[in-house]
Amino acid sequence: MNLANWLTVLRIALVPLIITLLTIPGIIPNQPIFNFGIFSLIFITDFLDGYIARKQNTVTDLGKFLDPLADKILVISILLLFVEKQLIPFYLVAIILFREFAVQGLRLIAASKQTIIQADIFGKAKTVWQYITLSWMILGFPYYMWLVYVMVGITLFSGLNYFIVNRIVFKDTGGSLNG
Repeated sequence: MNLANWLTVLRIALVPLIITLLTIPGIIPNQPIFNFGIFSLIFITDFLDGYIARKQNTVTDLGKFLDPLADKILVISILLLFVEKQLIPFYLVAIILFREFAVQGLRLIAASKQTIIQADIFGKAKTVWQYITLSWMILGFPYYMWLVYVMVGITLFSGLNYFIVNRIVFKDTGGSLNG
């Protein structure tokens, strides 16, 4: 496994740490800032793994699969925790979950046809907006719901875009998929 893939695995491994820190407030001084630092470190590895893979020419199918999976594990874990803490309503998280499962299903269908659907600009914008929204909430800032609604909108739009751009995956004939 190359360095980029190790960074992706590290990102997944750090999820229990951030969830624990968000679950147990007050275990360290200035915890919201510390939590934000850990969350930011996790987020930075998302950019680093892709950068390193491209720079070192070590892009792999495993990395293309694990990278979006790591994002989902992180974001969905935090969103479900925020539902449990009654910071956001479940129906908004359910919409995001639906999108994530639908796009993952699309990726699995494509993979069965020996094609990998990579993240596109809208998927990356979704990830950045999720980072902004979750950072705002982790830091304990007020008036976060408008960020959540925009996050849900961007999430839905990016999911719809994946299906439009990659609709060829549903045809019986082979072909190249753009993502």
